[in-house]
Amino acid sequence: MSAREKWDARYAEPGWRMGREPKAVLVAAEPWLPTSGRALDLACGEGQTVAWLAARGLEVTGLDISPVGIEKARRWCEEHGVTADLRVQDLEVAPIEPCSWDVITCLHYLDRALWPAMAAGLKPGGVLVVEVLTEGSVKVGHARTSRFVAAPGELLAGFAGLEVLHSREGSTSASLVARRSGDSS
Repeated sequence: MSAREKWDARYAEPGWRMGREPKAVLVAAEPWLPTSGRALDLACGEGQTVAWLAARGLEVTGLDISPVGIEKARRWCEEHGVTADLRVQDLEVAPIEPCSWDVITCLHYLDRALWPAMAAGLKPGGVLVVEVLTEGSVKVGHARTSRFVAAPGELLAGFAGLEVLHSREGSTSASLVARRSGDSS
C-alpha cells in the first residue's frame, strides 16, 4: 500500500480525526511566531495547524500526500472562517523554496532528508516548529516501526544550525522551536 493510499484510508475512516485543538508545541511556540507573513505546514493532514496559523494572520500553504486529508483540511478551514492554499503534494519529491517562509511547521511527520531544506526554506528570522515521535512511541504503540521515529537527541542535532528557542524531548515525542539567524523582531 502506498503512503497516499494509507493516509487516504485513515482520513476516510468515519469519525477519525487527529485532534481538534492545536498541538501543545504550537501553543508553546506562540510567543515567537509572527502574526503576518508566509507559513508552510508540511504533512498538514486535516488542517488543524493550517487553520490555527491562518487565524493568527499568516498566509498559509498546507501540503499533504492525501487528497482525502486535503479535502478535510479545506472543510476545517471553512468551518473556522479562514483561507489557506491547500495542495496535494508528495513531500519526498517536492522541493521547499529556499529563504521563502516566515514559519515552517512539520508535526508528526519524519523525513530526515527534508530537514536541510526546511532550515534553508526559512527567511532570516523565520521560525521552525517541528514535533516527531521518538523511540519510546514504538514501545507504547503510538508508532508501528522505528523507521519514522527519532533517536534521542536526533531532532536537535538535525537542526543544529538554527537558534533553539524551545525544545522538549519526552518518552514518546520530541519537539523543537528554532529560528534562522537574522532579524528576530
